Amino acid sequence: MDAPVVNEEFVLSALCKLLDAAPYHKIIPIIPKLCEFIQWFDVNDLHEYRLMIYSRVNEAVRRQEEIEAFRRFDKFHCMLYI
Repeated sequence: MDAPVVNEEFVLSALCKLLDAAPYHKIIPIIPKLCEFIQWFDVNDLHEYRLMIYSRVNEAVRRQEEIEAFRRFDKFHCMLYI
């Protein structure tokens, strides 16, 4: 009887904490599954958790794009130097 209550808020809160602790390159491969999972929670009062999760996903995508742009830039300069 003393077990914690597992409801939508608990699950989304735990997911937010996990995403905050995860490095962005680990989030990138699971983005489609994350988005699919989040769509199951259409409760209006939990909208803030969905926003936090989507912002973390967007941040991971932005960082990945920055690294890819840097690699292309670095590769271009290496080729130019050669």
